[in-house]
Amino acid sequence: LRYWRKRPHDYELVKDGRQFFYDLPARLKGKEGPLLEANMRMAWILFDNRSSLGSRIYDFNRVIGEKAPEVLQKLSERIEVSNEGNGEEEPGGGVAEAGDEFEIDLGDAAPSTEYQDLIAALDDEGRRDEVVEELKQVCQTIIDVGKATQAGNSALVTIRDANTRLTEVDLTKAAPKTYAGIEKQLGEIAHRVEVLQKKLKEIETAKPKGSEA
Repeated sequence: LRYWRKRPHDYELVKDGRQFFYDLPARLKGKEGPLLEANMRMAWILFDNRSSLGSRIYDFNRVIGEKAPEVLQKLSERIEVSNEGNGEEEPGGGVAEAGDEFEIDLGDAAPSTEYQDLIAALDDEGRRDEVVEELKQVCQTIIDVGKATQAGNSALVTIRDANTRLTEVDLTKAAPKTYAGIEKQLGEIAHRVEVLQKKLKEIETAKPKGSEA
């Protein structure tokens, strides 16, 4: 409340999600500095847009918690910002002790470039709609892959998601300065597809005839 809405102790803002915020300190445990800041912003964005998530906000607890670094990495790639810093952890920050039930202490950490561009994008009202949609897609993909892993479908889900993303590409809207980068990425994608197809053939060939998937 203090950092996102600038209205500390105004618990009316979260009256519909009290359990979510009671659970949040446990999801943020062990995180500090820029990672904590980015994670908190991600949690707030999901909470603010909970009505359009397609499921309960509580279903997102894992992606807000242990999967947060993966979510932030994939989100950075999708909105084309860097989340790399100087590789040094900054002291300070963390989850507040009991007292202010919904307050998370970000501390007085020294400045760091880690997650700097991503945090700026999360704070940018002009990019909010874009960030919200990309964040929802990243979270949902990770949730789906987690469920599919138990059923042996995680590879299919991941490849299907990549294919969906590629079908959304409109090269006519690409800036000329991005052409070289696009060509490089397409080359890497083509190589990766070739490697995966070869690996799939090897697995299929080695699989005993008549065996079940």
